[in-house]
Amino acid sequence: MYGSQYVSYGTSKNCPRCARVHLPREGIEETSASRFKLLQLMGELVYARKHQYAGVDQADRMFGVLITPAAIYAAHSGQLHNGFTPFLIAARGRGYTTCDERGPNFPGLLDVRFRPITPDLYKGTKRGGGYPPGACAAPRLIQQAILDHQRRNQRIDLTRWAMSEVMYKSDPTRSPASGQDWVHGLTAHSCETCARLVPLLLCTHEADWTHDFDTTAFTRMFK
Repeated sequence: MYGSQYVSYGTSKNCPRCARVHLPREGIEETSASRFKLLQLMGELVYARKHQYAGVDQADRMFGVLITPAAIYAAHSGQLHNGFTPFLIAARGRGYTTCDERGPNFPGLLDVRFRPITPDLYKGTKRGGGYPPGACAAPRLIQQAILDHQRRNQRIDLTRWAMSEVMYKSDPTRSPASGQDWVHGLTAHSCETCARLVPLLLCTHEADWTHDFDTTAFTRMFK
């Protein structure tokens, strides 16, 4: 059943940098801890009636939590309203680090080895049916954690990270929009853009340049 199994993030599509599908140990696994912490926040909004701030309801968004050894991060998709959304306020109340907006024109385009990602490579992960790169919860979580590790000069070990994303809808009875299958309260898979952007952020391999020139002609030069 959809949402009944834990998700592995960053291991389903070819990475734009190395052209490989990353192994499970090179992605971020969902765990019971990451799912529980995210559902705790959803519970606060739904059952403790914290879904409003200053009279504004929490908009339908993808919520995300990333657990690392040094910090727990929280983010949601879409506009952040300077961090004053019910979800982000609830997350800060639990001591979680909330994440800024991201995109190809924002600073801090790095992978987990702290190598720079060009804006064009970042932007090139956009796919039909997906959201703009950096607009979803997962890249915001990952990029904030990467920058914090870089600031602390701390090596990243993805096997010690755990992440979950869950769809939140103000009206859980409403059917998913056309072309979507994200259901309120269930673990969410990546959109088509994030399925390519997340591997790029998590890549530890060197770039694959073989598709950029005619390898047959190159080989002939040395025969």
